[in-house]
This record gives sequence, C-alpha cells and structure tokens, in this order.
Amino acid sequence: MTNQKDYYVYLFSDVDGTPVYVGKGRGKRAKSHLRASGKQDSNDRLQKLISKREEAGFVLEPEIIAQGTETNMLLVEVALIQHL
Repeated sequence: MTNQKDYYVYLFSDVDGTPVYVGKGRGKRAKSHLRASGKQDSNDRLQKLISKREEAGFVLEPEIIAQGTETNMLLVEVALIQHL
C-alpha cells in the first residue's frame, strides 16, 4: 500500500537557478536522471544538459518541491510546467 506522501514533484535548475525540468515521481525517480545516461526512459534534453554541466565542473541536483498523493502531485507538476 502506498503512503499518502509517497509521491513528490521535483525540479532541476540550471547553475544560474533557471528551472529546466519538472517531474513527478516516487522513490529514487528524481535521482535516476543523474545515472540514466543511455537508458531508454531518460529525458534526452535533460541528459544532455546534465552531461554538459558535469563536463564544466557543475553538478545539477533535483530539488523536491512538494510531497503528497499521486493525484495531487500530478496537479502540482502540471501547474509548475504551465508556469515555467
């Protein structure tokens, strides 16, 4: 059974603080982008950005924005994407 706060919305920002990616997940989903290079479920645009920043000596980390039910986090994710 899933917990009321199993899901979360996360944000990747560029080194200057500009938001570049919003996602919804649970468990280790947010961190999976950091080790997803070459995997089928990875986001190519985000992967290229992460790789480029790593080559320049920067590390992009996901920030957890909100936690809650899957339905509520889907609504938060959509709202953030529309806002960005």
